[in-house]
Amino acid sequence: MELENIKVEIDTAISCGLIVNELITNSLKYAFPDKKEGNISVKLYKINDLITLEVSDNGVGFKLTDQHDGGLGLQMFNLISESQLKAKTEVKINEGVFVRLSFKDDKYIVK
Repeated sequence: MELENIKVEIDTAISCGLIVNELITNSLKYAFPDKKEGNISVKLYKINDLITLEVSDNGVGFKLTDQHDGGLGLQMFNLISESQLKAKTEVKINEGVFVRLSFKDDKYIVK
């Protein structure tokens, strides 16, 4: 994990936590079949006012169509990333899965 100390609204923190939980759960359940070993990476950083969250694994990957046709977990991921965080989402599948969300926390006011 590579995580910067970033202050955000509680709703943003909860949304990020749900997304990280879903992505890591999917990696643990599907990315490493037959007890194959692998790595899962989580990064969080901020450049100017843009917060970026990256979750990746080096597992077996999945079909791009599964991202939109998947179960409740992927539907929740899409709903939270698009509706709540209003994030730009990037998904790459190449020797594993890489997910990047970039968003602003416009509601957070620095005191």
